[in-house]
Amino acid sequence: MTTVQAELQQSTENLKSIKAFGLALQEDNTDEAFNQFNELWRRSVDALNDLQDEPAWENLTRSDFVNHRVRLPFTNSVPAKALRCTVVLASISQLLVPEIFRVVHFIDEDTELRQELYFLAQDNPGKEAFLRALLISLNDQQERDLHIKFATQQTYKQVKELLEPDIAERFRANVESIFRDAAHLWRRLQANKRHYDADLEIPDDQSLVWKAIQLSNTELKIDEQDATMKAFSPDEVELRVFPRVYVVGQREDVPVFPGRVLQQSQTTAARQEIEQAQSSTPSTGNTTAKVERRRMSLYMKSQSQEQNGGAFLGSNAVRAKS
Repeated sequence: MTTVQAELQQSTENLKSIKAFGLALQEDNTDEAFNQFNELWRRSVDALNDLQDEPAWENLTRSDFVNHRVRLPFTNSVPAKALRCTVVLASISQLLVPEIFRVVHFIDEDTELRQELYFLAQDNPGKEAFLRALLISLNDQQERDLHIKFATQQTYKQVKELLEPDIAERFRANVESIFRDAAHLWRRLQANKRHYDADLEIPDDQSLVWKAIQLSNTELKIDEQDATMKAFSPDEVELRVFPRVYVVGQREDVPVFPGRVLQQSQTTAARQEIEQAQSSTPSTGNTTAKVERRRMSLYMKSQSQEQNGGAFLGSNAVRAKS
């Protein structure tokens, strides 16, 4: 064997050794991924079905994970229940991207890593895939479990005082199962040759299709309709209810699962309830804001018991149209 051949053989063996450090990446199937995310979305909606009526609910209105432009009525009307359930649903989804949809879980703050991999996948997909294969070959199960636990607790604490103990525990278990299965799904997608990513942003691309959820004023269900960015401006998005998922491309991203948003038009009935209650409820200048909120709560609760009945967040709360 000549010196050149020996060097070539050594280089080949070294390259194989380096490649072996990373996880072997697989070909992906976007149709299968869509079905898996659709199932995750459906389960997130179904997780709200057991929510029942209790007097305390300020944790929900103070949620760190929702847009505070959303005003929640105190009544038990169908629009009020649907909007409250949508806020809980948005809280689940707002935790998916930062806590669950990570390339790796052993890095506390992965925003910069996510951005670097995104741009690297555009500029040099082979290099990005190699780096990602190295990262996901490391065992991060313990850190992943911690992120799942954190996401579950953050969602649960917003509604636990609204629920009977047994229902609260069932809801917590459902939410934990959703986050755990979402983490496993995302882990499998990161082991594909192409780079999958997700976010809750409203991009400038006018051609992107989102799903605008439709809240019924007569029954507790969530319908959906396609809506391109031409159909509404980002200012009309009241809540980002579920993240969009896509494959990062060199020229343009490839949509996999459309994000879900709630538009302002879907909160009209709930806002009208609040305005009607405020116009019919007297207030004095000497009353503190806290006392006024409590008075409003008691007034609206009595009105809802007389007029609407039913659970505060809604038993059999919402169902997604299949």
